[in-house]
Amino acid sequence: MVNVSSIGEVARRKTEEASAKLKEQYDQAIKAVREAREKALQEASRRLEEAAREFAASLSS
Repeated sequence: MVNVSSIGEVARRKTEEASAKLKEQYDQAIKAVREAREKALQEASRRLEEAAREFAASLSS
């Protein structure tokens, strides 16, 4: 006969493993979103600076 406590222990361990895996995937997704946001902000800043230079050049011509 299977020990009920061992079934509970296996279920608990599997739950912990699944939770750890989900947390790792969540952390990776958050990191990817943050990196994408930072890259987008850098690109927007670069474009804004370029537009400002072009605007300033058009005023002086």
